[in-house]
Amino acid sequence: MHTMIERLIECRKAAGLSQTELAEKLGLSRQTISKWETGSVIPAAENLSALAKLYHVSLDWLVNGVDFAKPQTRDEEAAKAEEPVQPRKSINGWRIASFVLAVLLLAVVIFGIVRYQRTVDAASVTHVEQVENPESGGFDIIWN
Repeated sequence: MHTMIERLIECRKAAGLSQTELAEKLGLSRQTISKWETGSVIPAAENLSALAKLYHVSLDWLVNGVDFAKPQTRDEEAAKAEEPVQPRKSINGWRIASFVLAVLLLAVVIFGIVRYQRTVDAASVTHVEQVENPESGGFDIIWN
């Protein structure tokens, strides 16, 4: 499928609709649908949007053919509806738990660094003494 015209025809046929049935769904005439499919008229933006929604394809695919969405036939849609829905495996729970664990680990590391720094600061200043210095006429501070 290379052109928008071919995609319009394929989608209509895959949906199991005649030009008349499609026209009724969109509130248009069968001749309008025929003009779209022959390429003599390009559908308006609102009609293209309605077609994409009706056919369950992206507007981008319908107009440009750039994504890989393929219209489903009625049989494929029915088969898909009958398939049991598999429960989705939740990886969000693992992501959240990993994030919380990382934040807690970071908090413990920061707390350890701050506590260590306070211990080092307290240990480095064990004794401060103010001694009178007769030569300068002032006081000297001695750190031990």
